[in-house]
Amino acid sequence: MFTYWYMYLMPFLAAICPWKLQRTAKFFSLGLFGVTVALFVGLRHEIGKDWNAYVNYNNEILKTNLYDVLFLHFEPGYSFIDWVSAQTNFGIYGTNLFCSTIFVFGLIFFCKTQPYPWISLSIAMPIIGIVSAMGATRQAAALGFVYIAIKYLTQGSRTKYFIFICLAITFHKSAI
Repeated sequence: MFTYWYMYLMPFLAAICPWKLQRTAKFFSLGLFGVTVALFVGLRHEIGKDWNAYVNYNNEILKTNLYDVLFLHFEPGYSFIDWVSAQTNFGIYGTNLFCSTIFVFGLIFFCKTQPYPWISLSIAMPIIGIVSAMGATRQAAALGFVYIAIKYLTQGSRTKYFIFICLAITFHKSAI
């Protein structure tokens, strides 16, 4: 229960805080928040409606060779991460932690471009952070790449936008 309160209240309290932090302290606090949220989301246990499906997929992919993982699965980015995690005995937790790190990095990367990043985070965390990222690992990773792509598109870099959208598609086809 503390996890959910922290993921919502921390950005909210930081947004309404009357003290202005220096640039270094502001980025440190965003980074600390990102690391803790990535750990909360990535190391969850039996949370999300697809938990059993992801565990079964991780167990099946352990028996699969790398060629099949990269070329015979619909989402090769996620399958590769899942395969590496299964081969190194990190299991579903390694996959979830990697995907949650992508999601949180992309979200913070995007929110830092906003005039008030903590307000953006406090708006995003209840639904996108808690509901979506905790329940849908592949979609969360794809969304993290989409956030990065949107930031580059707003800066005028179409090539980087295209690269990150293609990376997002390798995690979930909904990124198209």
